[in-house]
Order: sequence, then C-alpha cells, then structure tokens
Amino acid sequence: MEDVLLHQINEYFPDVHTRPIITDEFILENQDLQMIDFEGLEFKYIPSYMIWCLKNESSELVDWNLLNVLAEYGRAQLTSPSSIQFKYKCNKEQHEVVYKFLCWCRDSLYTLDEKQLSRALRNWGTNGS
Repeated sequence: MEDVLLHQINEYFPDVHTRPIITDEFILENQDLQMIDFEGLEFKYIPSYMIWCLKNESSELVDWNLLNVLAEYGRAQLTSPSSIQFKYKCNKEQHEVVYKFLCWCRDSLYTLDEKQLSRALRNWGTNGS
C-alpha cells in the first residue's frame, strides 16, 4: 500500500517536486508543521510530510504533528480562515489521498493519538471538495 500511496501523493500533489524541495533534514529540523508559516504552500508542505512519514515511520513527533494538522484542517469549515481550509482546497483525488494516508496511519503507526486519528478519519471521510 505504501508504494501505491507514495505514487498517488506524487501524482496528485505535484508541488512536492517544485523548488525549494522539502528535504528530510528540513523535516527533522522542523517537526512541528504548526510552527511553520507555510500559508499558500500547503500543497507542497503537507504532502512532503506525508511522503516522509510513509518512507520513514521513525519519528513519532513528525507523525503526531502531521496528524494534528490534518485533524485541524479536517475540522475546518468553509467559514474558517483561508489558512486552514486545505481540505476544501483539495480536489477529489487529493482529498481521497489524504484520507488513504490517514487510513495507512491507523493501520501502520501505533503511537498516534487514537482519538485524534479517529476524528481526522471521520472529518476527511466526508467529501470536502
């Protein structure tokens, strides 16, 4: 599943391939996405962190922080500030890839906050695009 999901993230979020590239070193030095000002670059940062999690499965902090961001974005409403409307900015394919990623987290990462993960799955499981 990881290979298919990696392919889908790369295909449906092409911004991960534009410069500047989000490197492993950058992610390890900036594990908390909520502390990075990436407004307008959500389609670069979030999928880059998703790819990193799929490839590494080794940093509970990166996984936990990414889950929190996706959960927050999943709870956002159309009336929420634009900076957290990632879910509504995603097209159908991108929305489905994020949901599949969260399913992968549920099945593969055992150190995540189950309540937060359940909430994120529920919110991303409804079509927001």
